[in-house]
Amino acid sequence: MKISKYLLLSIVIIGLSTSCEKAYVMPEPIIPPDPNAPPISFATEIIPIFTSCQGCHPGANALDLSVANAYNQLLTDGPNAPYVDIANPTASLLYNKINTGGSMNGYIGSQGDIAKILTWITEGAQNN
Repeated sequence: MKISKYLLLSIVIIGLSTSCEKAYVMPEPIIPPDPNAPPISFATEIIPIFTSCQGCHPGANALDLSVANAYNQLLTDGPNAPYVDIANPTASLLYNKINTGGSMNGYIGSQGDIAKILTWITEGAQNN
């Protein structure tokens, strides 16, 4: 009887320790910018990323990400502006919407594009 109690207890402990599984997916790391690289250009590197967004963000009552208006909309004029937080780039509304888990995740081309946007914000979100 003593052996069966220990056997039963062992089976319960093993079952409890192996039956729970939590899948945790590590987010793809964002590579820090190269300090020797030239600054990210809003006109030539950030605006092209937003071309896929212009179908839903052409202006009117939504955030206008057209070439002519995107910068001012992101920084001052858009609904809920500013979308960038230069003091805390990872807290930027824009970054959080396009990053993993954000409402616009999947609409931006790649993790590289997301990293480029974060770098642009980190560099001071210049209109260059």
